[in-house]
Amino acid sequence: MKTTFGERWWNRSEFWLVLANLIVYLVVYFVDKQHNFGSTESLMLLVTETTMLGIFAIGMTIVIISGGIDLSVGTIIAFSSIIFTIVVKKMVLPALLAKGGVGPGVLLTATAATLSLALVIGLFHASLITLLKLPPFIATLGTLIGLRSLARVIAQWQFQSDKVSVSDPEFRALFNAT
Repeated sequence: MKTTFGERWWNRSEFWLVLANLIVYLVVYFVDKQHNFGSTESLMLLVTETTMLGIFAIGMTIVIISGGIDLSVGTIIAFSSIIFTIVVKKMVLPALLAKGGVGPGVLLTATAATLSLALVIGLFHASLITLLKLPPFIATLGTLIGLRSLARVIAQWQFQSDKVSVSDPEFRALFNAT
């Protein structure tokens, strides 16, 4: 028996996924007492906040399509953020003392240092998987544990806490300058 286009479209799981998302959106929109969920500012904030996750998802999609797995993505993100924070904190005070103040150079330098470190970690993963023939699951699980511990040790050494406080004067100055 031949099915029509409408019957095939109705039976697809994507239709039900889109419908469920639409229902959740409408429920939140009408339940929101401040009526700002569907506002332009709210939607722009939502897009801004999810952009970074989308970039990470693109990278993970490539890994999964190629048949691999990477368990250490979240840990690499956390470790990179610690390194970024340390570089920014070390550069803000000298930049404030200089006549020019804090400029985009501080953020560009911290970003370059962070990306370079992430590249080194990625090359280390690649060498574990290709040269030593370790399964990607084992290689990334090992670096997940190692980098998480290293990030914690570095944060405790540098900031005397597991958490980086954004109320530090250097971060306030950077926020006010940018």
